[in-house]
Amino acid sequence: MEGTNPTDKKKRSHEKKVTQNEMAINAANTSQSTESQGDHHKAEKPVSPVEQAIEKEKSPDTVHSTTTADERTTTETSSTEVTKTAAKTEEEPVKRSAAFSLIEMLTHQNEHLRVEAIESLLKIGDKSLSYAFASAMKDESFRVRLGALRGLYKFGGDASTEYLITALEDKHPDVRRRAIIYLGWMRKHEVLPFITAALADHSSRVRKVAAYALGDVKDISAVPYLMKALQDTDPEVVKGALAALKRVTGKSFSDEEQSPQEDQQEIIRKWNEWWKKQDK
Repeated sequence: MEGTNPTDKKKRSHEKKVTQNEMAINAANTSQSTESQGDHHKAEKPVSPVEQAIEKEKSPDTVHSTTTADERTTTETSSTEVTKTAAKTEEEPVKRSAAFSLIEMLTHQNEHLRVEAIESLLKIGDKSLSYAFASAMKDESFRVRLGALRGLYKFGGDASTEYLITALEDKHPDVRRRAIIYLGWMRKHEVLPFITAALADHSSRVRKVAAYALGDVKDISAVPYLMKALQDTDPEVVKGALAALKRVTGKSFSDEEQSPQEDQQEIIRKWNEWWKKQDK
């Protein structure tokens, strides 16, 4: 039997190793291709336009376009996504840039997106954004105006009082109501005439908060207006007026366990008698 050539034996062994290495490389390439395809699908997951604004400011070279598909996505954006958007603005430079993009979104035709944009600006909490909140008070959506009003109350500085007083003329009662609440929380005596005027608002919900707000201000000059509010046709307004009178004067002429309308005239009489005895 002819002996095996040592050279041929080494050659075959080398070829076997090469073949094994090629198989391993092919398997790795296949796995990498599969993972790459999976990542590609993940990248195509739609994000909200608010998130796009933040990512755009983080990567200035990336250009995002707003399409019809984006608008459909906008209507499905949840409050959770808005929270995530605001959370991405922790760094000051990014925060400022993101704020500018969110301000641009306040002109978007989609109301839902404008509401989310104003809420995200509130989460950023930059006092320099007060001009944006002031501009948003002209928005046709009262929901946007409510968010803007909150921004003016929190970040408007010395001008916040003027903004809130102007909001008392808003056409929507919820905006007027919110403005009165904020004015009451300020506890400034100079806003008293504007709150007392709100006791004559055609919305009972506005009149009610006006009464409670006078209790927050605690100015004795509000007593005559609160006494007049005791004659309101809405029992909730009367209840608010009684609560405010007690906070302002420390007096109470009603049984808290008894419904105010049951002895309303008697309560009014007692308040009038007490008020006449006071040094004014």
